[in-house]
Amino acid sequence: MNQIATLLIVALSTGLVACGEEAAYGAAFTNSHQAWLKAKSTSDGSYIYETELTTFAGYGEITVITVERDVVSKRRFASYEDLAFRDRQLETWTEEAGDVGTHITGAAAVSMDTLYTRCQEDVLTADPEENEIIFAVDQRGLLKTCVYVPRDCLDDCAEGVTISAIDLMTTR
Repeated sequence: MNQIATLLIVALSTGLVACGEEAAYGAAFTNSHQAWLKAKSTSDGSYIYETELTTFAGYGEITVITVERDVVSKRRFASYEDLAFRDRQLETWTEEAGDVGTHITGAAAVSMDTLYTRCQEDVLTADPEENEIIFAVDQRGLLKTCVYVPRDCLDDCAEGVTISAIDLMTTR
């Protein structure tokens, strides 16, 4: 089973997914965005999120983005020949301060606010006749998956945002 199918099944089992009509996406997106803004305010805009990319062949990447007071301050990356088993690490690096964004590989060094914007503008506007659109949130209502998959695609065609974890930093 591919990653998108797995995410869709998980999202459906928790009831936290919007598929089908555009109105459902709009309401689900608005609720999630409001939950994000509320959560972010409790951490003074400081949080860490993680993305994973896995191919049908097992290759995978993990990118961890650290955001402090709404500014990306660190990006860590690791790639593996087989992500499921963390087997044969291929590449790893860390960027900090002025170096953030200098590597080509890995997820973009952007804030969650930018990911919400990409979701709304690039994914939820995709033509539903030509694409399957998947929007899912975590238990807190925060964005987890916002992708479209062309209906004629066989493997690794999801475009959009996939987040595996979001951790809010506590402020003093």
